[in-house]
Amino acid sequence: MKFQNCSKDETYFLPPSFRQPFLITYEDDTFFGYGPHHKIEIGNKECIVYTDRLNWLLRSQSVEVADIVELDPIIIDGTKYKDSYKSGYEDGEVYFSNIYKPDKSDIYKALDVVVETLRAKCFEDCNGYLWTPGWDGVRHSHIGRFNHKIIWEHGYYAGIFRQIEELVRLYKPLKQILLSSPLTAPALDKSDTIAYNSFEELFINLIDIEKCIDALRRYRPEKSVLGEGRNWTGVNKDKGVIVAWIERMEGMRKPKIRRLSNRKRLVMLLNNFFLDLNMGKDARVFSNPVDLNVKQAFEALMPD
Repeated sequence: MKFQNCSKDETYFLPPSFRQPFLITYEDDTFFGYGPHHKIEIGNKECIVYTDRLNWLLRSQSVEVADIVELDPIIIDGTKYKDSYKSGYEDGEVYFSNIYKPDKSDIYKALDVVVETLRAKCFEDCNGYLWTPGWDGVRHSHIGRFNHKIIWEHGYYAGIFRQIEELVRLYKPLKQILLSSPLTAPALDKSDTIAYNSFEELFINLIDIEKCIDALRRYRPEKSVLGEGRNWTGVNKDKGVIVAWIERMEGMRKPKIRRLSNRKRLVMLLNNFFLDLNMGKDARVFSNPVDLNVKQAFEALMPD
């Protein structure tokens, strides 16, 4: 049996037969009713780990795993993955705070704008390496194949989910809303919500506005959808380009704009911002799947 450090991002496999020692490291209050919350100190940062196997891996200096190619047993130091987990965890916290987390003094504001998105993101959307739907999947994901990138991804979604728990701590009715189906969810008080009056207000940093508009202009330069200034020159079928552009800005690791779940309101802001855009007021274009080639084009034009 070999001993191998984790300085390179090599992929290993933690066998299904693996049994970790029992470690009591978690707190009792879980906002969604079940599952461990392991607290782990990484540097000067307290992180939460949501699965027993990952908690044990990050705490163990001697872990028997299998080489992903040869399946030979190897001893590695699992603690060397801590920094990758912490990096992802902190990035997840920043992502959530930038897009979804209202100021504590305004906790009842803006939730109407994001609650449908939060429900979808928590329990329905798919995420990369977790193989379990939604941000909630970080609490159920089984660690098998892993490397630094995968551990970072677990940390990223753990950081996001912990912020949701903190939001529920501040606004307790949100728990019932998130766990309900869209048809049975209780309504939020809509008497005091943030109303965005211009598309520019959705940008987290105003300095990004022109950069993002330039990316839209550089899409398909031989027949650009955007002319001088903010003149829309695309044809009707190009409206999906705007959707892909918006979703890219919302979905970046460091998003450029706040997500407005009221898509009809978003269409109104876009129509006011771009001359001659004339997107349908019913916002049905946002219900259509984004063309993969267009999506990949904006990923290249606006890399993370």
